[in-house]
Amino acid sequence: MSKTLSDFEDAKAKLYTEEVDGVNLYEHLTKTVMDLVKHKRDAPLSNLEDICTVLRQSTFIHQIDGLSKDDSKSQLSKDQGAWVGSVSSLMRTQSPSINWDSANLLEHAGINIGKKESYLLHKQMKSLPAQNTRLWGKILGTNSDYFVVEGDAVNRSTDFDKFAMDRPGYNGANLKTYWVCSGAGAEFTQLPDVTSEQIIGAKQIKKFFTGNLDAPVESYPVFPGNEANLLRAQVCCISVATTLIPGGVFSEAEAPEEEDAEFDASALVVDGADLMEKAVPTVDMNDVGAWQYYYPGGGDLNAYGRCTATPLKLDSEGEPIEDENEPEFKPPMAGIGDDEANAAKWSLKLIKDSLLLKITNSEWPGSVSVGYGQPYPKCINFYVGYGVAAAARGYNPPLAPPMQEEYAIPEEVEEEDYFGKLSEHPDQLVDPNQEEDNNE
Repeated sequence: MSKTLSDFEDAKAKLYTEEVDGVNLYEHLTKTVMDLVKHKRDAPLSNLEDICTVLRQSTFIHQIDGLSKDDSKSQLSKDQGAWVGSVSSLMRTQSPSINWDSANLLEHAGINIGKKESYLLHKQMKSLPAQNTRLWGKILGTNSDYFVVEGDAVNRSTDFDKFAMDRPGYNGANLKTYWVCSGAGAEFTQLPDVTSEQIIGAKQIKKFFTGNLDAPVESYPVFPGNEANLLRAQVCCISVATTLIPGGVFSEAEAPEEEDAEFDASALVVDGADLMEKAVPTVDMNDVGAWQYYYPGGGDLNAYGRCTATPLKLDSEGEPIEDENEPEFKPPMAGIGDDEANAAKWSLKLIKDSLLLKITNSEWPGSVSVGYGQPYPKCINFYVGYGVAAAARGYNPPLAPPMQEEYAIPEEVEEEDYFGKLSEHPDQLVDPNQEEDNNE
């Protein structure tokens, strides 16, 4: 009996003996039987060799000459880590702020462009030459729509007319750069910077977009540009009027110490204090006094088509020329409740068991902001609409200016002598080109 038990133990030990590839016969037979039971194969004896071959190939472990099995695994991990480190710089991009968290928050507020489309746009945005990108919104058109992406362009041009537009890259109408596409998978097109003249023209007309950036804008008053310029101007107007930030989170940037350094006095930065310490119940944010405009201008562009002060022009002696009609400059971070007229445009509503706050603007239907106060104050701004401001009554184009007079009567001429003092210009009877022909 003892000899039989000893033979059994010897046989069992051999079954557990690992071979070169680290697999023992006991495990191999166990996997073979499990495969036969799991897949219920016909003719198991005929397929036994095939099953064994497949299992042997699936458990094959490559061993480097001169290294033990454990050292081979550790060396493989080191090689993989080194390769990942060498190529990680190629994949280092600024992560867009559109993500599933933002998409879910907007969905609670009634905005949903589709998870598949959101995901594809998110992947496309990584290829843009920009940082801090986000999905700004969707402009609906008559033939096709525009998905608008906002971001900080890399290497923006510094060649601009400071009297014709806000400085690109600074906190004003051209703070951000915008790209548009007709849908997920379509190519992005960068919109041009907007000028003050185009902003003034866009505020005077109401025009639906066609979906073609090169389409002419047929309107009165005449708009100075094509549909791409009109789209950029309307995106600017919507952003200035509806982009919100929680109060107390941002502060103005400090001026640089160097006297010659250029400084944007309206630039905003995140307050250096710990954001977690600023956490408040979302219920406490359900008030217009808890929200501020991100852009300067107090929610609107001034009569000069700017949300920043116009640079002073200099006379021939180099002295600044004061503009008596210069609109009042409103700094950034103005509260949306500071002006009663602006406060009336906003509607605040607690949703999702008072964990989220939905904010809408009646001036721009389709504008939605979703905010919350914990674990720290945050707000997501989004727009879906036709890019046309609401009107209190039906829109009527402005009247044409008075017809220009053909001629003027001198003041010293009496009324009864009007026609007596007017004479027709004599006809020109000599060919004006005849003299040139004779000279030749």
